[in-house]
Amino acid sequence: MINNLPTRENFNSLAQECLIQTINNLFEITKDYTELKDDVYSDLDEVELWEHHRGDLRTCLVLIYQALELYLKGEICNESPYLLLDTPRQDWPTNPESLDKDFNELFTISGDQLLRTFNAIYSVTEKKKEINKLFNDVRKKRNIITHSSPTFKITPQYLIESSIKCFTFFEGNDQWWHQIKQNIVDHPLFGYGDYDYELANLTYRLEFIKDKVGLKFLNRHSDLDLTARKYYCPYCSHYLSDLGQDNLEITKWAILNPNKPTGTTLLCYSCQNKFEVTREKCTSEGCKGNVISDEGVCLSCLEKIEID
Repeated sequence: MINNLPTRENFNSLAQECLIQTINNLFEITKDYTELKDDVYSDLDEVELWEHHRGDLRTCLVLIYQALELYLKGEICNESPYLLLDTPRQDWPTNPESLDKDFNELFTISGDQLLRTFNAIYSVTEKKKEINKLFNDVRKKRNIITHSSPTFKITPQYLIESSIKCFTFFEGNDQWWHQIKQNIVDHPLFGYGDYDYELANLTYRLEFIKDKVGLKFLNRHSDLDLTARKYYCPYCSHYLSDLGQDNLEITKWAILNPNKPTGTTLLCYSCQNKFEVTREKCTSEGCKGNVISDEGVCLSCLEKIEID
C-alpha cells in the first residue's frame, strides 16, 4: 500500500508560497530605493538597481517555474495522485507481503511529463492553452538560465505578470492580491506595532505591482473594474495621514461596489474593507466629488464638507 497520498491543496499551498515569495522579494528590492530616490539616490537609475539584482531575478524565475510544476501536480492529483508516479509498477508495494511505502519515497514525473499528463486528462479550453503557453515560456527561460548563459533580460514586469497569471489560472481572479495580503497579515509579527497602520501600508505593495504591470493588466485578472473611478480609502488614508495629503494618492484604491451612479458602498481593493457612503455634492471649491464618508469627508479630495 502507498501511504500519505498528496492532495491538490498540498501542492497548491506550496505553489502559492513560491509566487508570494517572488513578488515580495521584488518589492523588497525596490523598497529603500523608492523611499529615498528623490533624496539620497536621486542620481541612481532603477535599471542599475535591477542589474545589480539580476541573480535575484533569476531566482524568482526559478520559483515561478516551481510554482507552475506544483500547480500542475495539484491538477493531476485532483484526478488521481497515482498519475504522478514515475516509479515502475514492479516497484509498487502491490503484493500482499509487500511493506507499505510512503508516496514521498517514490519517483514522480516532472517537466514535460507533467504537462503531457495534465493535457491528457483535461479537455481543451482557452485557459488550458494559456497555461501551456506560460509553462513552456517559463520553462524555456528557466532552462537557459540554469544550463547556459542567457542572452535575454529577465524583467520585474515579466516575473510579476507571470506570477499573477499563475494565480489566476489555478486559483481564480483577484487571488493574486488576496493571497499576498493574507500571507502578510498572517505573519506572527504583523500588527505588533500598529495593526491599522501596517494594514493600510499594504497599499505601497499594491502600488508597486500596479506600477510594474499596469492597471489594464491587473484589470484582466480581477472580477472588479479596476479601471473605474477610484476614491480615497477612508481607512488607508486615515492611518497613513502622517504622509501628508499631497502624498496620499497611493490610498486611492476604493471603488464603488457595485459601481453605479447611486452606489453607496465602497470597497478598498488594498485593505479589502467595505464602507457605507452617502452621495452628496462636495462643497470644496473646484471638487466635483459626490462620495462622502460617514465622517463627512469627500473621498475625492479629502476635504471636510460643509453641512447646512
